[in-house]
Amino acid sequence: MIDIPKITRIDDKRHIALLDTSSLSFMQGLQMKRVQPELVLNDYDLILIPEWVLIEINDAPGRVSYVQD
Repeated sequence: MIDIPKITRIDDKRHIALLDTSSLSFMQGLQMKRVQPELVLNDYDLILIPEWVLIEINDAPGRVSYVQD
């Protein structure tokens, strides 16, 4: 199970990344090519992963590990 904080309110965030399973797969592919996710996500103030995506992620141990890291 992924242990990340649940966001219930967003204040003063201008650039928000919304990650779904496709974007997580893309980010994992970049990491396999030795491109650090920070280079892609650096400009964002907040990264959101919807709850329905977390449910799908929890079914794949590799994705759980990637998101938790």
